[in-house]
Amino acid sequence: MKPIGEFVLDVQWANARGHDMDIWAMRCQKCGERFATIKEWVERGGPTTCPVGGDPRAPTPILSATPRAKRPKLIYVSGPLTTGQLTANVRAALDIGKALIDRGYAVVVPHEKLLTEILHPMSYDEWLNYDFRIILCCDALYRMPGESHGGDEEVKFAQKNGIPVYTSLDLLCAIER
Repeated sequence: MKPIGEFVLDVQWANARGHDMDIWAMRCQKCGERFATIKEWVERGGPTTCPVGGDPRAPTPILSATPRAKRPKLIYVSGPLTTGQLTANVRAALDIGKALIDRGYAVVVPHEKLLTEILHPMSYDEWLNYDFRIILCCDALYRMPGESHGGDEEVKFAQKNGIPVYTSLDLLCAIER
């Protein structure tokens, strides 16, 4: 929910239904001047005289919307890191990430945080909770093949929060456009 002056607009709900918009709280019905908040509208004269033709501005704030560029889908790549060979797991995850980037997606590959772990070690639970926060920002999760307790937990978390989980890149790319 995004507050806009005294209004509240559920942007996520609107965007999920194809209304990919930038929202303004106020627009003068006569001259089209826009205001980001009701406070800004009042500070700039509110329902006083409109510069176009001297007519009064509409006293009732209205919402208007203008299309904005569509953002790419954000995909979280989940899979083995410490089970098996570390460097092979990192390489496989980065290869999948690159394949998704080449197909036009924005990608989160948690395996890239390996350097952060070396410089600033955190516990397994701290990393998993960090990953959960990132997953909440994503449009979908791709689960790589292979044994991974953390990957399994990420899948459960994504499903619990309504984030689609895929085990096939082709299926992910067919559905998440």
